[in-house]
Amino acid sequence: MNDRYQSRYQSQHQSYHPSSRQPTLPNLPPVTPPRPPGRPKPARAAAAERAGTGQTWRKIRQVLKLAFGAVFVLLIVGVFLVQRQASAVADAIVVPEVRPNPPAASPLFGSINVLIIGVDERPDHPEEGVRSDTLILAHVKVFRPSISLLSIPRDTQVELQEVGTTKINVAYGLGYERATEWYGPEATPQQGGMSLASQTVERFLGYYRGTRVDYTAQVNFDGFVGLIDALGGVTIEVPAPLVDDAYPTPDYGIMRVEFQPGVQRMDGATALIYARTRHADSDFGRSQRQQQVMQAIAAEIQRKGWVERVRLLPAVAKSLEGRDGQPPPVLTTLPIDRLDMLLGGVLLARGLGSEAIRSVPLNPETVEVMEIGSNLLWDEAGVRARVDEWLR
Repeated sequence: MNDRYQSRYQSQHQSYHPSSRQPTLPNLPPVTPPRPPGRPKPARAAAAERAGTGQTWRKIRQVLKLAFGAVFVLLIVGVFLVQRQASAVADAIVVPEVRPNPPAASPLFGSINVLIIGVDERPDHPEEGVRSDTLILAHVKVFRPSISLLSIPRDTQVELQEVGTTKINVAYGLGYERATEWYGPEATPQQGGMSLASQTVERFLGYYRGTRVDYTAQVNFDGFVGLIDALGGVTIEVPAPLVDDAYPTPDYGIMRVEFQPGVQRMDGATALIYARTRHADSDFGRSQRQQQVMQAIAAEIQRKGWVERVRLLPAVAKSLEGRDGQPPPVLTTLPIDRLDMLLGGVLLARGLGSEAIRSVPLNPETVEVMEIGSNLLWDEAGVRARVDEWLR
């Protein structure tokens, strides 16, 4: 083979020799070699991971914001509905305070004292006048939820202006009659009665520390019955047989009433009879029964859930409406629709149990007393000791 053909042969075979061609590889992403233990991540990878974590937390924060926003909206709506219902009740029963220099008290700053007056007021018999059958001073704390009840017997002897020595239950009727003269032309008889009763209780307690009457509430028989019926009744344990052959009727007659011992469910009318009867024992026994009924009312409210309590407000408001042009059966100077009062009521209702409602009655077993005719003259030191217990 000559040199020309040999060189052509070599050049052709060299061009097709496998070792003379480079292999074609697929288009794959670059492979990152594994990172040895202990070495930090590359800056780009760490930044990407942080970005992913940040996106996760942003999503979590967005979800939390939506959840908190929904809860806040529900809370605002709930407060609005409760205040609306409370305002409906307040419009029916809350009256301005007409006492000079009335106290400015809030349940969110310590405690408040509310004088509860049970009024015997019968519009069908105006000639009989009005008088207070019950005087109970309630000491209310909301941050350590408790209610302490100090009962003052209606025959307690006091001094009243333009009357002199008399019984403490006369104060309401006197203020009722002289309302416009003593408290201004805009004062109603009920406002006058509540005001003079409050001032008289303060004087009887000697203006002792913590005994000022901040607010007053009066309840007549219809209001008492309507409130309990709106709650669906109350449960009361009668400790012993109770028989009264001369219980007074609304038309000033008498009838026989009887209660057997044991736990009983009472409607408003039955609970009123139980709280008012006194011929079987005494006014002191009646005071204990009245406090027992008040404790039963508080226990009934406590047993109900929040939704049920809110639903009860319209029924309570309806039961407290005045009928046929008559004043409402319940009147109070307590601004129940004020925001601090609503919050205080929520705090009180959350933590108030039956064991947190205490009774501190004035009776001969606890305080020395002198009977002057039918009047009761109490030992001042003994009364002060009971007041100390009531405040504790």
